[in-house]
Order: sequence, then structure tokens, then C-alpha cells
Amino acid sequence: MKALEKDDDVVVYIQSLLNEGLSLPYYNIAHLLKTYKYNITEISFTKPLRKERRLTIESIKETKDGVELIIYEESWADYLPLVYRNDTLENFLYGFQLLMFKQIAVIDNIDELFTPEKTPEAFVQWLASWFNISFSTKIKLKNRRRIIYKLTELYNAKGTKEYLIEMVQLLTDIIITIKEREVLNSFDTTNSNFSFIVRIEKEPPYQDSLERNMMHQIVKNIIENEKPIFTTALFDDSFELNSATITIEETASKVSEESSSAPVPIEKEIIIEEPIIQEKEITFKEKDNEDKKKPPEDNSGYDDFF
Repeated sequence: MKALEKDDDVVVYIQSLLNEGLSLPYYNIAHLLKTYKYNITEISFTKPLRKERRLTIESIKETKDGVELIIYEESWADYLPLVYRNDTLENFLYGFQLLMFKQIAVIDNIDELFTPEKTPEAFVQWLASWFNISFSTKIKLKNRRRIIYKLTELYNAKGTKEYLIEMVQLLTDIIITIKEREVLNSFDTTNSNFSFIVRIEKEPPYQDSLERNMMHQIVKNIIENEKPIFTTALFDDSFELNSATITIEETASKVSEESSSAPVPIEKEIIIEEPIIQEKEITFKEKDNEDKKKPPEDNSGYDDFF
């Protein structure tokens, strides 16, 4: 039997093993396909032959969306009296067996739902809700997974320089440096004992200047909301903040006969103010007679976390 090599097509490899008459357990094949990033889009059952074991692969087929598998599995109809056994009933019961089979597969891999790196995208926000936070759409999925994984550890260092640097890097892939007890210039009236300067040292490539401006604004939001409240954050000229000027193509409504009809570039300024992470503050109050007399207070909490 040929061993699977790095450059081999895993579906072709599995098919070659089936052609050799090998019995391949479903769970082993499913793990192999998952390792090679193949999605199992459809599973169906067929009654096993005498020599075949239950839950082994009968055939495999690759499609544009993933992989389809046919698995040997006994029918629930085999446990009924002989008078009730027929092909129609077997095919009918296979539908219910498949639903239970998929639920069992989810339960067997329940630990992956609680692992940020492995959980499906739909569960990422569910895990974030354990910390009472919700992400903006501007944060990439890989960064959401990383921040959830490190959040408990980061909270132990909250308020420190290292915490701010790592928080920014995890959320934006931007590396910053922080100089404590510094001001931007000698004319700055800020108390240097309670101020620090933030500078961008390294950042990922951007599609355009608008994206770069947006990411810089995200960094500023993180710093402003996570720094100690009595300190002042100063951002040097490595930042482009608050607005971005972009050029868009618009066609003039009235074009003279002498002028060309080519689109006219027009500069527009866009302000970026969307929060990156939102968190709601939860407060608890004892109910007594005095509270009942008071008008209800607005405890919606602060809106912008990052």
C-alpha cells in the first residue's frame, strides 16, 4: 500500500485504497479529509455486504463544493419483524439514521466548538458573548479567533504598556511602540508624567490609503478605550487619523460639446467613527420601596468598547 505523500490528491489516494479492496473506517477518513481541508458535503448509507463492516467507506466522490461519501450501515429495519422488512422501509429509515449520525458526530467533536481556532465561524461571536463583547465587521475572522483565545490572559495585564501593544497586534496585525512619560514636542502642555507616545513600527500591506487610514483609526480607538483613564495618549506623525481623502470617478451632469465625456475625478473626505468592539455594562440593583418610587434610570452602559 502506497503511503500518502504531501503533494498527493487525498481523494484520489482514498479511491485507490478502495480499489485495492481495503476496508476504510469512516471516522479515519473523515479526519483525513478534514486535515486536508476537504468539506464533506453529503453522506448517504447503503446496506453492507457480508464481508464489509459497519461505518466503512463504500465510495467517495469529489464535487465542486466538497466530497460526497457513501457509507456501509445496517438499517434499523433489520431489527423489525421479518414481515416489515423491505427496501422502501429501509430507505425511509436511513434518512432518520443519517440525522442521528450527524448529531452523534457533532457530539463526538463538541470540544472543537469551544476552541477559538477550530470552532465554525458562526460560533466565533457566540464564544465572544461569553466575555460580553461583540466584534465590528472591520475585524478579520482570524484576529477575532486570536483575541478570544488570548483574552483571559490579557486581562491579567490590563492597563500596562505590554497589554496595549499586544491588543493592537492581535486585532489589527499592526506593531506599535509606546514611550512612557513623553510629549510630542516642547510646546505641548500635556503633563509628561501621565502621557505616553504611540508610534507605528510595522504594519501589513493595505489595498489603498483608505484602508490604511481606517486601520490607524482602529488602533487609536483601542488605545483610547484601553489605556488607564488618568493618562493621555499622544499619536505621532506615523498615524493618519480621523479622515481620509479618496478620489472617485463621477461623470459631470452637463458636458459641453467641446469637452470630453471622460469621468471627472472628484476628491471626497470620509470620516471613520465606527467602534471596533462593543460591550454593554451590566448592573444589578436591589428592589426596595424607594427604588419603586424613583423613575427608571438609563443603564444602557457605554456603547464603544474599542
